Amino acid sequence: MSLSPGGTVLGLFLAMVGCTQLSKPLPIKLVTRVQKHMGTLIEIRVPKSGLLASEEAFQVFADLDQKLSTFKRDSEISLLNRGKSLILSPETKEVLQISEVMKQRSGGFFDIQKGNVGGPRDLGGVGKGFAVDKARKILKRAGVHYGLVAASGDIFCFHACKVAIRDPRLKTQKPLMQGILKSGGWAISTSGRDWRDHIVTPGTHEKPNHWMSVTLISQAMSNAELDAWATALFAMPENRALKVLNSLDHVHYYIVTSEELILKSSHWREQFLEGA
Repeated sequence: MSLSPGGTVLGLFLAMVGCTQLSKPLPIKLVTRVQKHMGTLIEIRVPKSGLLASEEAFQVFADLDQKLSTFKRDSEISLLNRGKSLILSPETKEVLQISEVMKQRSGGFFDIQKGNVGGPRDLGGVGKGFAVDKARKILKRAGVHYGLVAASGDIFCFHACKVAIRDPRLKTQKPLMQGILKSGGWAISTSGRDWRDHIVTPGTHEKPNHWMSVTLISQAMSNAELDAWATALFAMPENRALKVLNSLDHVHYYIVTSEELILKSSHWREQFLEGA
């Protein structure tokens, strides 16, 4: 994902979907802030009145990075993976519970242990989405109704926003598709072949190659759920993935296949104004 044209930090995000405000002026000016956490750049856009809350939201990412990162030897997940005895924080317990639920719902295709019972846990397919959920709740409690939270491939748009999906065939920021989500309250998640190195097919441990990118949007699911589904669907065989996608209520998809075909959910155009 990367921010679409008009974004203030174009080219900084290593992701595939980005949001910017509509070409029609918003009733309030947004302030953009960017910090680095969880191995990526986090962008939060809020009205000036929400800047104090944005500090608390950024702290969510910093705190969760300390608890969930497998790259930090003293994180709760790293200690757990090494068999150390510890009392897990409520946040770590919650994301582990979400991961187990999503493993069951996806038939094992979302698996933080990659099919290895007792193997190390890797929360790369759900952690950022989980952090976006926590951050957006802080902003909502502070009265934020316009803006967004973006963490690599996981984004939440408070208001109707402009979205660009980068062409996964290219190394540039050129968008394959761009347009406007017609309303607010959207969670967005993308899995792409470029950066989802942690995705393997459970059992075979092979890297899937039938999709180039999978973008999901939903007003009904949390970012954590959508992040996990994007990871699972990227790992599933094509026919199974499409069957699952068409069974998920209130989830819309935009897929680029390895054959460079575009697959869209039947209601995509109802929610999305392409070319705007």
